Amino acid sequence: MAGIQRAEATFGGTVEQALRDINHTTNHYYGDRPTPITPGTSVAPPLGRLTHKVRGRSELVAALTDDVGGSIAVLAAGGGFGKTTVALDVARTLPRVWWVDASSRDSLLAGLAEVALQAGADSHEVREAWAGRGGSAIELLWRNLDHQSEPWALVFDNADDPDVLAATNHRVADGNGWLRTPKPTGSILVTSRTGTGWPTAARVHQVRQLDPDDGAQVLLDLVDAGDRRDAAALARRLGGLPLALRLAGRYLAVAQDAPALPGLEPPTTFMAYLERWDERFTELTEGESASPRESLSRTWEMSMDLLAERGQPQTRQLLRLISTFAEAPVPTFALDAAVMAASELLRGLTAHQLSLLLRALQDVGLLDVVESSVVVHPVIRDANRHQPDFEQNRQAYADLVARLLRDATKEHWGRDPEAWPRWRSVVPHLDVLGEIDDPELEEATATVLYHGAEYTRAVGLYAVSEALYDRSLAACLRVTGPDSESTLAVRHSRADLRRSQGDLALAETEHRALRHDLERTAADASRILDIRACLAEILHELGRSEEAEAELDDVVAERGRVLGPTALDTLEAKHRFGHLLWDRGRLTQAADEHREVLAASVAHRGDEDVYTQIVRVCHARVLQQLGRVDEAEAELRRACSAPESPLNARWFLSGLLRSRLRFEEAEVEHRGALDEFVRVLGDEHPQTLALRHDFGHLLEEKGSLPAAEAEHRQVVEAQVRLLGATHPNTLKTRHCRARILRKQERFDDAEAEFRAVLVAREGALGPDHHLVLSVRHQLGHLSEQRGDLAGAEDHHRVVIVGLTRALGARHPDTLDSRLCLGTLLHRQGRHAEAEAEFRAVSGLSARVHGAAHVNTLSSRYHLAAALSEQRRWGEAELELRAVLALAVRTLDEEHPFVAAVRDGLAALSG
Repeated sequence: MAGIQRAEATFGGTVEQALRDINHTTNHYYGDRPTPITPGTSVAPPLGRLTHKVRGRSELVAALTDDVGGSIAVLAAGGGFGKTTVALDVARTLPRVWWVDASSRDSLLAGLAEVALQAGADSHEVREAWAGRGGSAIELLWRNLDHQSEPWALVFDNADDPDVLAATNHRVADGNGWLRTPKPTGSILVTSRTGTGWPTAARVHQVRQLDPDDGAQVLLDLVDAGDRRDAAALARRLGGLPLALRLAGRYLAVAQDAPALPGLEPPTTFMAYLERWDERFTELTEGESASPRESLSRTWEMSMDLLAERGQPQTRQLLRLISTFAEAPVPTFALDAAVMAASELLRGLTAHQLSLLLRALQDVGLLDVVESSVVVHPVIRDANRHQPDFEQNRQAYADLVARLLRDATKEHWGRDPEAWPRWRSVVPHLDVLGEIDDPELEEATATVLYHGAEYTRAVGLYAVSEALYDRSLAACLRVTGPDSESTLAVRHSRADLRRSQGDLALAETEHRALRHDLERTAADASRILDIRACLAEILHELGRSEEAEAELDDVVAERGRVLGPTALDTLEAKHRFGHLLWDRGRLTQAADEHREVLAASVAHRGDEDVYTQIVRVCHARVLQQLGRVDEAEAELRRACSAPESPLNARWFLSGLLRSRLRFEEAEVEHRGALDEFVRVLGDEHPQTLALRHDFGHLLEEKGSLPAAEAEHRQVVEAQVRLLGATHPNTLKTRHCRARILRKQERFDDAEAEFRAVLVAREGALGPDHHLVLSVRHQLGHLSEQRGDLAGAEDHHRVVIVGLTRALGARHPDTLDSRLCLGTLLHRQGRHAEAEAEFRAVSGLSARVHGAAHVNTLSSRYHLAAALSEQRRWGEAELELRAVLALAVRTLDEEHPFVAAVRDGLAALSG
């Protein structure tokens, strides 16, 4: 199972894992995701499809056209009943109609963006709203629709999943999503396979079969193949299904144009067609009892009989094969004639013959080839799967699909972003892969499932990824056994997925079990070290940082001993160790680690290598924490300008600019980063949502609290839907939103949210974890704002004790809590106690961040205030002058902090 082994060797202990996934996605990784506003989108009704008069629908069309204005109408029926045809017939009678394909979320959003533009919305507003950055796209659309003074109609075609039209975390029946009751100038028309679940205001119209007379007229419109009585007989036998009638008419039209050849005697009249129908399906001669599926099936089988008689007998097997794939477009790159030719089903097929067969099936309306994909009507696909010859060869068709998917993906690894467009079209079809009798083919199938899981994990589809890993693991266990390299590789990836899903306890359990099995089987030492490095990071996230440090320190030493100090795996381990030191507040040591790794990477991999740039970004962030902001900015700009710039470089540059209060520059960089994240990862990837979360902080620091709260609320809604309400990412955003609610003095809302986060974090991490204590820190601020200074002090003292135990006395979070305690004491008039806290914090901060860091200067500024309150004005003035001298060297002259220090000096002088 070389594919899984290769992927594990490449990614199992990779740079990506070292940098928490996101640091390893670079801007040369492309994904063919649609942009929010698609230039090629049209919302004009496709009236060109109405090539003949619509029959048998006049009463329904009249009911719909009479009921315009402030209405919602739903045309409901199964596939092939002509819902879209009725909608088009209505649309051509109305003055202004927008037509939107609602068969998928992407086509719906693209169409509605164009509708919003044509309804008068500003193009910048539309682009921002559809990208999730400018308020609700739904509200923007409906605000413009409701302002229309002239009559209009909006058609949602093929809305087979009604909840595609719903707002996030709502059902379409709630009536507050894309589908709403319009004002009297507007009308909504929906076509769907379901007639239930719609808003109560919607009028649902079932689209029925045509009666024999109308069905006869449909046939007569398509072909001159007999009189009305014969046409009515055939229409009756076809069950009055419009799709079946259209296919029969097209069959007869093609048959009439076929050359007269010996042995080629297709039916060319309605009665001949009917006679051949009965001849072929003698078991269904009682047509009145035939089901719609059986009637449709017989119609399509007749079309394939015609193609077979015209010298294309393999069209039936090809359509059966395509129908074996999942109900999704089948990418043409997966239809390899050479692979098919090796099967008994399509023996000897050539690429040229395959092209001709696809064209023939398209000519008789059995499939379409759209944008390099083959699309089969779902009813046709379903009917093919119920044919006797398909049942007899079901396993052979399934095995051939497995071989086609194997060959279509064997050189395309799931975590390679350049392969993501291919995997995006393949993954829906992995659902049809089942157990296979051929061990070699089942092993290859396990590899395909593994790489599908790798792709879906990389793009943030964690639930899909888990299911694919489990299926791959089951196949590996059946074919290669529990101790094979393939099985262990899948287990490692699945265990690491637990961490991405936020289940740290299970991630630890699975990593420990895997390590035990690797050591038991005397596996390769580098694989064991990979597991240990992952385990160390999990321990750190669980708050067991001393265990984590000891584990990772040992990994660094072992890799250096076995591989050498400059091997990529050794550098990666040192890089991880630098992150661990950083998180533990040992910034100087962290900077030293990153600087060593950066120097080694430059020397051995080159200054423009992607890994070099990743380390450069991390080194810059530590420099920023140390107060060396000019150096940090220079390093980040260097990484941003590199040919293979890390995707997160602009994100972190934005954060640095924000810390320097250069908000306009920060916003430009942040929006640029967000555009790249959406292009590469998609608009709902966990890291894209994390970037939007950070944009909320930018808005907060600019003073736009309502906009910041709205941004966080939208991110939370997406995270709850995609990751779950208690995922660490979700809780982080909820925590930050609660802080903004507190700043808005919405105290009850803020406290409820803080306490919900507290319960979830305590349950997962325990009461002493620093993330739990961070919530208690915010509850202290909340108590202070409510005027409960004694309660606030209690909160801060508990937090300081906990953080000192968990992170150490010098950790930035501990120092921040002590600074908050000092300001609280100062507010209570306990100036001597406050002075003691400020002196202690400023001394420790100078050792951690440096004397010129804004955190150090801030604590000294507060110290001066405490001295002043004790009438020690000379000491206060000396302190402020020292602070000012350092501040003007590291901050802009116009920085608010510099201005505050100058104001303090002026007050003392006065």
